Amino acid sequence: MQSIGFAVFGYGFMATAHIEALQALAGAHVVVVCGPRLDRAQAVATEFGVPHATTSPDEALALAGVDAVVVDTPDVFHHDLVVAAAQAGKHLFCEKPLATTLADGREMAEAVRQAGVRSMMGFSTRFSPLTRTIHDAIAEGQIGRVF
Repeated sequence: MQSIGFAVFGYGFMATAHIEALQALAGAHVVVVCGPRLDRAQAVATEFGVPHATTSPDEALALAGVDAVVVDTPDVFHHDLVVAAAQAGKHLFCEKPLATTLADGREMAEAVRQAGVRSMMGFSTRFSPLTRTIHDAIAEGQIGRVF
């Protein structure tokens, strides 16, 4: 089985949850933790046995073995990180919300399309029974038009 290497942008709660999840998956490993404070990035990398920590997204994207990126940063940083990762040919998972403006979201989607990489936005309740029930009620017209 081919192993997929991840760069994780961010070091807060969601980033550490994603690092733990990735480490539990056969065929996945985290190569680098990247964030604005090197001490925090290094602390998370050390805690989870990740070999690299950096404050530079460009450095993280250039590391050997990085195939994909997880963007778990504050929302205002999603656009630049997603576009840079797509342009570097990395597959992407970006935590919600995708962007802070419609224009940024469209640019991000276009960067992903042009790069031909796979991408996904995180929705922690995407497959929960309540979310499915709401989806079905909307699809069946049970609750009227949703705005």
